[in-house]
Amino acid sequence: SLSPTSTDVFTQTFTYTITVNERSTSGEYTWTVSNGIGNDTTGTFTIDVQYPPDVVLSLDPSDPEEGDNVTLTCEVDSNPVPTYTVTDPDGSTLSQPTATQSTSDYVETSTYLLDYIDRLESGWYTCSATNSVGEGSDAVDIDVKYEPSVTDSPGAEFNVSGEDCTVSLGWVVDSNPVSTVTFTVPDDDVTLIL
Repeated sequence: SLSPTSTDVFTQTFTYTITVNERSTSGEYTWTVSNGIGNDTTGTFTIDVQYPPDVVLSLDPSDPEEGDNVTLTCEVDSNPVPTYTVTDPDGSTLSQPTATQSTSDYVETSTYLLDYIDRLESGWYTCSATNSVGEGSDAVDIDVKYEPSVTDSPGAEFNVSGEDCTVSLGWVVDSNPVSTVTFTVPDDDVTLIL
């Protein structure tokens, strides 16, 4: 609200207080002085609300399988403009983004493509941004799914002496998600899931 203070008949001082409590307060403001005589006097001023980066890192598809093309998208909302990097689980910086788009003066979105992802690329990916006001980051865990690989299994035939003995069988399976082994007993109509 404007509150004039009169110091004499011809001079007045006006004070207007703007409370800056959110980013939307940023912008160009215009003021006009008039008294109905002659031309109005107009001016402008700008309020630039600066804030640290808000970072959102997303993944598509969200549950990738080995061989998929995976897109990481890092969206940074920041004023002033930040510097930012996207790193892989080893802490190495990803190469230049495949696309960058500014959706407003303060929001920038960068896209990174991971071609034909494999199980060794599983882990936490991080987007970190810094400007003169502060820093922000976000991370996603890429958990690459892949088909079972049997690296050790029982032999094709077991010769046993006598009828009162045991045979131990074992399998070593590498998979994501965890596999089950189904075991069928001949002539008993029984299936066991290990």
